[in-house]
Amino acid sequence: MIEDGNADDVSLDDLKVAFATRDHDDELGSPWSFVMYVDERAEPARHDALERIYTGQLGGDALTHFPWAWKNAERIAVRPVEIEVSHEPRRSGCESATTSPSASATRRPGLRPSRA
Repeated sequence: MIEDGNADDVSLDDLKVAFATRDHDDELGSPWSFVMYVDERAEPARHDALERIYTGQLGGDALTHFPWAWKNAERIAVRPVEIEVSHEPRRSGCESATTSPSASATRRPGLRPSRA
């Protein structure tokens, strides 16, 4: 969650971003793939700023911290969703995920939610 921040003159206060990423580290040179989830409350200018920051298009720390920003990567989608942040102990699994009706997920055969 961005408590207080901006990109140029665009306020990003109280917005959230989440990622689902995949890296085929056993395949030399294979790309990262990712879906970026952006807080559904972000108007187009704020949404665009978040996307540019977290994909490394604006440079900065993203190029140090986010492998999909500096390695070969495939952006599968950028989706607006409601993102709930909770610091409850041991909260995990798809049964605790919260998404809005505007978000959709398709389970592919053979994929199972992980259990922490």
